[in-house]
Amino acid sequence: MPIFQHHYIDDLTFKRFLETHQLEGTELLIVQLIAGEKAKANLTDLKKLIKTTLPGALLSEVIVDQGFLGQKWNPKDLWIVISQYENENERIAPFKYVNASYQALFRESPNLIYIMDKGGRISTCNPAVSSQLGYSESDVIGKPGIHFVKNTDRMSARRHFLWALNGETRTFFIEIRDCNGRYIPYQITNIPIVVDGEVIGIQSIGVNQAAQKEAKTTIERLAYYDPLTGLGNRHLFEKSLKNLTEHAQKHGERLAVIFLDIDRFKNINDTEGHYVGDHILKRVVQRIQGQLYGKQMLYRFEGDKFSILIPQIKSKRTINALIDRIREAFREPIIYKEKEYFLSVSMGVSLFPNNGTNDETLMKNADIALYVAKLGGDNSVVYYQQEMNASFYNRIEFEAYLRKALGKNEFELYYQPQICLKTESIIGCEALIRWNHPKMGIVSPAQFIPLAEEIGLIEDIGFWVLRKACQQIKAWQRKGFSPFPVSVNVSVRQFLKKNFVNQVKKIIDSEGIDPKYIHLEITESTTLRDIQYSIELVHELKQIGVCVSLDDFGTGYSALNYLKDFSIDILKIDRSFINNLSPDSQDGAIVKAIIMMSQGLSLRTVAEGVETKQQLNLLKEYGCHAVQGYYYSKPLPSREFENYIKKMANPA
Repeated sequence: MPIFQHHYIDDLTFKRFLETHQLEGTELLIVQLIAGEKAKANLTDLKKLIKTTLPGALLSEVIVDQGFLGQKWNPKDLWIVISQYENENERIAPFKYVNASYQALFRESPNLIYIMDKGGRISTCNPAVSSQLGYSESDVIGKPGIHFVKNTDRMSARRHFLWALNGETRTFFIEIRDCNGRYIPYQITNIPIVVDGEVIGIQSIGVNQAAQKEAKTTIERLAYYDPLTGLGNRHLFEKSLKNLTEHAQKHGERLAVIFLDIDRFKNINDTEGHYVGDHILKRVVQRIQGQLYGKQMLYRFEGDKFSILIPQIKSKRTINALIDRIREAFREPIIYKEKEYFLSVSMGVSLFPNNGTNDETLMKNADIALYVAKLGGDNSVVYYQQEMNASFYNRIEFEAYLRKALGKNEFELYYQPQICLKTESIIGCEALIRWNHPKMGIVSPAQFIPLAEEIGLIEDIGFWVLRKACQQIKAWQRKGFSPFPVSVNVSVRQFLKKNFVNQVKKIIDSEGIDPKYIHLEITESTTLRDIQYSIELVHELKQIGVCVSLDDFGTGYSALNYLKDFSIDILKIDRSFINNLSPDSQDGAIVKAIIMMSQGLSLRTVAEGVETKQQLNLLKEYGCHAVQGYYYSKPLPSREFENYIKKMANPA
C-alpha cells in the first residue's frame, strides 16, 4: 500500500506533486488533510481542488493543536497524506475498523457522550447518560439538550453550542439535572461533526466534576479554618485584625489582641503522643470558647498558640474580666480516658491604639508581651509595655553574629532526599541551610531565617544557597553521580524583587549547570501577595528552564481559582497534614483531595514530613508521586548524603 505525503504550500505545487507520483485520476485513494489551527482556513478551497482532481478519493481532515502524535506541530502547517489501495475492500477496511472502535468507545466510555442535531435536539446518547443521570434513552432522545441544563448555565451552553455550529471545538463547565432533580457539575466539550465541509451536528462529551468540585471546596476551606479545632486559622485572624483596626481607626474605637499559649503543652505531645494531644487541645478550645461574650473571637494561630480579638472595648475591665474567666476555666483538670491533665495558659495583651495603630504592630507587641509572660512562669498575663523591648537584647547579639555569618563562611547546606514512591529511588533532594554558630553550634533555619527576613539578610542568604546548590550539583556530576534536581527554597523578599529571575539565571549560567536540575520552591503565602505578578514571574522562571514547586500546599491558599494559571510543576503537601495521616482522619481526606486535584491539573505531588510506614502506604494508595522525611532520611551534610546515594543504589 503506497503512501504519499505532501507539505501543502499552494495549488500549483500540489498539482505538480500529483503529476510526479501519477496520482491524478487514480482510483482507490484515501486522502487525509492534517492542518494546524492557522491553516484550516485553506481547507475549503483545497477540498474543492481534491474533489476535482481526485474525484473518487475518500477524504478526511484533522485539525491539530501544538502537538500531534507526540510531535510538535506548527499551527500554520498543512500536510496531505494520500494512501493508494489495490482494491475496494482493502480501502474501506480501515473505516470499518475505525467505526467499530468508535462504537466500542461510545458504549464503554465512563463519560457522557451524546449527539445533537443543528437544532440542539439529542439524537443519540451512550449508556453513561443512564448510569450517571438515571435517564432512559426515551427520556433523552428528541429532547433539546438545553432542557437538562441548570437555568443559570443555559446562556453559556447556548453560546458554546453556537460556537460549535460555527466549526469551533470548545470546553466549558455547566451543571446538568439528573432524573431526581439534583444538579451535577460537568466539563462539557462540544465537537462539531463536519461532513463535506459542513457542520451537520454536535458531539458532546461530558466529564463528571463532582469529585473535583468537592476537593476544591475542601481545600478552599483550608484557607481560613483549622481542620482540627474548626476555629479560624492564622490567615483568617490576620485578615480579621486588619479589618478591625481599619474600622476602629475610622470610628475612634478601641480593641485588644490577646496571644494565648498553653503552658508546657509540648510535654503532653511528647509523652502521650499527638493523638492524645489533639483531643486535649479540642477540650482546651471548648473551655476558652465558653468564656467569650458577644463579638469576642478565638482563633488558632499555630500549634498550641491561640489569638483572641476583642473589638469595641469600653474599658480595660472588659479585658480583665475575660482573662479572669479563662484562668478560672483551667482550675479544674481536663479528663481524657480517665486521666487528669492539669493545664494553665499564659497570655500577652496589646491594645489599639495605645500599643499600635496597625495589625502588624499589634501582633508583634502582643507576641512580645506573651514572650515576657512566658519568662515569668506558667499562668502569667502581661500587658505590653514599651520597656519590654529590653528583653530582646539577647536577640540583638544573635543578630550581630548573623550579620557576620555569611562573610565568615559559617553556613552549610544539608540535603534531604526525595524518594519516588513507585521505584523507591532518589529522584531529587531539598537543600536545607544550617548555621554553624560559633557559640551555639549547628543552628536550624527555624531559629535564624525569620530574623534574617526581618533585618534584610534573607536575599543574600537565599542567593548563597542557590549558588552553593549549583556548585554541589556540578561536584556530584564530576564524581560520577547520576544527575538529579536539587530543590531550593525562595523567600518572599527574593521572589518579589523585580530582578529575581535575572539573578537566578545569572547564578545558574555562571556555575555552568543545566537549569532543569534546579527546582525553586515558593510558598502559597508568597504568591498571594500579588497573584498576577506571581503568575508572570513563575512563567518567566519556566522560560529560563528551572522547575517551580508550590511549597506548604494546603496551609492557606485563598485563591484556588488562580492555581490553574500558575505554570508550576510540583505541589508539596505540608507536613501538618502528614503528621496525623490515617485512613479515617480529616487530614487523610484533605491529602487525598489535594492529590486528586493535582492529578486533574497534571501536577506532581511531594509529601513532606513522612515518618511512618502507615503514612507511606496511604500516600502510595492516594497516588502521591514522591515523599521526603525521616522515614527515609533526615537532612544530611553533602558527604553523608553521597554515602546515602551509594547505599540506595547498592543496597546490602
